[in-house]
Amino acid sequence: MTPLVSIIIPCFNSREYVAEAVQSALDQTYPACEIVAVDDGSTDGSVEILRSYGERIRWQTVANRGAPAARNLGLKMARGEYIKFLDADDMLLPGAVEAQVAAAESLPGHAVTYGIVFDYETHSPIFDKVRTGIATTQDEMIFACYTEDLMTSTPLHRRKSLEDVGGFDVAIKRGQEWNLHVRLALHGVLFVFAPVPVYYYRRHNSAHRISFAVEDPRLFYKDIERQRHTAMAIAAHYQDGIPDRLKKEVFVRLHLLGRNLFQIGHRAEAREILAMAGPYAFDTPRIGRLPYRWLRRLLGPYAAEWLLWSLRKPGARKRLPAAESAST
Repeated sequence: MTPLVSIIIPCFNSREYVAEAVQSALDQTYPACEIVAVDDGSTDGSVEILRSYGERIRWQTVANRGAPAARNLGLKMARGEYIKFLDADDMLLPGAVEAQVAAAESLPGHAVTYGIVFDYETHSPIFDKVRTGIATTQDEMIFACYTEDLMTSTPLHRRKSLEDVGGFDVAIKRGQEWNLHVRLALHGVLFVFAPVPVYYYRRHNSAHRISFAVEDPRLFYKDIERQRHTAMAIAAHYQDGIPDRLKKEVFVRLHLLGRNLFQIGHRAEAREILAMAGPYAFDTPRIGRLPYRWLRRLLGPYAAEWLLWSLRKPGARKRLPAAESAST
């Protein structure tokens, strides 16, 4: 039997784009697709566009709770064996679902296929770094998902795997797909690359993008929940000790996030994240120059930040941007 694919489209104030997203799903050549749209409290007329498709799609509108909750509701509404997430301002490429199902059907049950993303304006590939395959070990897969970022609509997920990990983490406001893919890898899911053109990703700064807020140099403070929850999941999985190269990556992300939070005045959050980074500690130039690393070992990370901050001139403190974003 031909397995059913559910294409889940979360939508928040995407009136300008959502029709293209829905149409790209309806135009797929694969014969067993259902389109499930979740309107996340739009106020711009997006609901009227969804309603105009009649029985060609299934949809629901709910109070605004953010992208993770909207996608999770779509997952509950879906009936397919396979799940394809598609944001309301992106577009599936012709034949993408058919090609991905063909690739997925040749894989074992714990494996998920993913493909290539293209920029909407230039039509050039913007995702071509991760090339994991069927021979990738679980530790290698976890490391790849943690250090890279498989974009939201690249994989064709297996419904059961998503349900097994509880779907998206609703506490994470930014980078939810990164956290999801790490948790799936921890659960034993293997992401296998197939050179299939999957979708067009539309780059734009909009407060209404379902999973994107207008960029700000200090926006990384919103990474707190993402980094915290992901580090906790990794620690829970590796109860006998995290592999060194992954341990170093976790430490660098947590420590840089803590430093950045301190510099923009989020002191309580900085203390918590720096303390969380402690057990993963590595001496690496990626967190600062040698004098800083000596100071950190001598005083501890939080006291070291206080000392450096107190030595700066007041004007320099105000101008000081984050040294490096911990964002993916």
